[in-house]
Amino acid sequence: MTALTRLPALKIEENRIIKGVLIKYVDNVGWTRHDGVKLRPDAQLLVLLTTRALMRWPGPEVIVQQPGTELPDPKDLNDAIPKPWPLGLDGKESPPWKKEFVAYLLDFVELMILTFHNNTIGAARCICGLEDRWDLARAFYAADVMPLVKLGEAPFPTAYGMRKRPIFEIDGWRRFTDGALRVADQRTTALEVVEPKTLAEVTGDTVPY
Repeated sequence: MTALTRLPALKIEENRIIKGVLIKYVDNVGWTRHDGVKLRPDAQLLVLLTTRALMRWPGPEVIVQQPGTELPDPKDLNDAIPKPWPLGLDGKESPPWKKEFVAYLLDFVELMILTFHNNTIGAARCICGLEDRWDLARAFYAADVMPLVKLGEAPFPTAYGMRKRPIFEIDGWRRFTDGALRVADQRTTALEVVEPKTLAEVTGDTVPY
């Protein structure tokens, strides 16, 4: 879980995933709000937090991962539910509990929180790929650095042919510094190079040899 601790309004509730406006990615359509309105393709969004959740259908019932905790194993939850289970889109029984990959983003123009979540392979790759790069950025810049992204898409081979999946295209990294959101300094990293001391500095002797 990658989180920003400076936003108390973004409290993670155990039984609620959606905050603000729900957004989704649909192949051959793109990124839209839950009501079908398309999102601006050039919008720069600040990723505030990523997490995981479990969602049960029909219902829905929700368990959202809390900071510093682990979610129950969905297999254990599903094993406790008698079959037959509800049918999935493929016409086969589908496990009621599924793991959701969740991201919360800030839209600077409309000043609203956006929630993206799904249990698909495409959503998992989208969020896990972002988290991998975020971990590296936190190691290089600071623990509170955040990614500035655009909503994109990438080719995705499936059993039904080539499709597309969602991606977060990273435009840069931001930090809250002195009460303002600023560009993370690309010239300074947490792994600063220390120049070796000269012999004179070590010995305190300036007499040449």
